[in-house]
Amino acid sequence: MDKSQNTLTWGAAPTTTCMKLWEFVEPEDFKDVLVWGVGDGRNVIFLAGQGYNVTAIDPSTEAIEKLETWAKESGLKINTRVESVDSDDLGGPYDIVISVGLINLIPPGDREKTLQKIQSITNTNGLNAISAFVDKPFLNTKNESHMKSGELLGSYHSWRIHWLTQSLFKSEEEIFCVDRVIAEKVDKNKITADSIKQNLQLI
Repeated sequence: MDKSQNTLTWGAAPTTTCMKLWEFVEPEDFKDVLVWGVGDGRNVIFLAGQGYNVTAIDPSTEAIEKLETWAKESGLKINTRVESVDSDDLGGPYDIVISVGLINLIPPGDREKTLQKIQSITNTNGLNAISAFVDKPFLNTKNESHMKSGELLGSYHSWRIHWLTQSLFKSEEEIFCVDRVIAEKVDKNKITADSIKQNLQLI
């Protein structure tokens, strides 16, 4: 294992949300990908390794530098930038936007605006794959940075929902609940009865 991977918190494998994308993606139709919030960099490295044109943006200079080292050691080309979580300069448009856990860093009152921003830089028929920590009463771990259960899905009410799930996972110190959504930006003039029925089945 090289030096860049020695400090990985969650391992080197891509996240559940990232891996789930492959059920809905035809690689030849999806070229430009934004990973907004790189974390340990595992999603970026995986996607770049599949041949995608990956842009990685994160508010942490340290995270970006670590990712760049890992990519260089792996012989992969990626586009990287350090931007604050409230930045309007995310580039695009993109075929896929994936963000795991970063939405929780945004103040609650600004989250809807931020989600609308990444939706606006997503191409028609493109995908957003988003996951966020949420509060659940039975966990007794109320956190102001966590979203409300179902809030993330509500932000994609006008999109075609391909996949949504809520699951628990345990760190060394506590149990977390995560909402995950993969949604497709559809042409509003081409919304069909079948797509509406699919969304209703998922609720």
